[in-house]
Parts: sequence; structure tokens; C-alpha cells
Amino acid sequence: MRFTDDPRRSAEALYVDQHPESRVSSSILAFVRERAGRRIIDFGCGTGGYAALLRRSGFDVTAVDRNPAYVAAAASLGVPAQRVNGALPFPDGAFDTLLMIEVLEHVPDDDLEGVLAEIRRVVRRNVLITVPDCEDVMYLQSAGMTHEHFLAADHVQFFTKRRLQALLERFFPAVEIARGDPILPHLLLPQIVRRPLSALYRLGVLRPSLYSRLFAEARVDV
Repeated sequence: MRFTDDPRRSAEALYVDQHPESRVSSSILAFVRERAGRRIIDFGCGTGGYAALLRRSGFDVTAVDRNPAYVAAAASLGVPAQRVNGALPFPDGAFDTLLMIEVLEHVPDDDLEGVLAEIRRVVRRNVLITVPDCEDVMYLQSAGMTHEHFLAADHVQFFTKRRLQALLERFFPAVEIARGDPILPHLLLPQIVRRPLSALYRLGVLRPSLYSRLFAEARVDV
């Protein structure tokens, strides 16, 4: 989350001038490491930060993206990466796990069902998905905050936990979704108030009620 008056751009233009690993979220990386099988396909890999770090952790990762600049960036990190814009060039059940990290929200309505059917085809265990949590978006906007992804002109899907659950259950026999990456509105307050409130959050006396991301696991092997 951030304050911004930046003009809207395509997501494919947002990250090319940044080091790939600077875009990696520690919470997403932990989510993947905990639930992924050994053989992974990173679908919509971006510039390859997640794929590179997972490979260093011992995972066998293949990366695909439709953006040739992103594919080149991922390949420069030693990631096996290829450009794909359509059906995946892999046999059924070729991977244990497919990752869609901040990708599904950019898939247009006309392509949504085809994409989900295709990613289900190539996995034998699970699909791990993260998307921005839009449950409280109107409240956050009223407070002058917006999710960085909302700046992308091609951000076309706005998921709440309920909507994402209903969509994934049409393609997968078991779906688990959690809200994560809490937003702490008290950080907008003056420092003299912010410090004691931060301590109460750390101690668990106060608990967050606003979240910025949904973490979904859709399983095939049930």
C-alpha cells in the first residue's frame, strides 16, 4: 500500500527498471515455500525474483510470461524462462505446483475461464495464487490509500475472499483462502500516538482488521 498520485500504467511497465528481487514479498515467498511441491511453474513470472530465490532454495522452477522484457530479466538471473502467450507448451500434470503471484487480477473476463482451465491442466498437486484483497478498498481509498497494483491500467479483476473462492471452486475440488499482509491504519497517525499503538499490535493486544492480500491454495490432488 502507498500514497500516490501517479498516472495509471500497464503492470507490464511498472517493474522493468527495478531489480527483480526488490519486488519479492517475504510473506508470499514463505507461503510458496510452505506449500509448493518441488517442481514449480511460475506463471506470469514478471522479472523472475520469486523464481530465482526459489531455485536457490532447492526448487526446480520453470518461468513463463508473455512480456519478452520480463522473460529476458528472469533468464538473466539463471531462471529457465520462456515467452508464452496462450496455451502452455507442457504436458498434463507436468508440474507439482503452479504459481500465480499477483497475476489473476490482470486477466480479462473473456480469458479468465480458459486461463484457469489451462493452469489446472499442467499441475498434479496445487496452484498457489495471490491477489490484492479488495474487501476494504473503499474504506482505504477514503483514507487516502490505494494498493500499488490498482495503478495498473490492466488491473481488471477486483477480488474479495468470497468472490475468489467462488471462482476457484469451479475448477478445483479444494480451495483454501486466507487474508494476509495486514494494514495498520494507525501508521497514518502522528508519531506520538503511533508508537504505543504499534507496541500493542506487536504484543497481540490489538489485532488488525484490514488486509491487503489474499493467499489462495487450490488443490488438485484430493
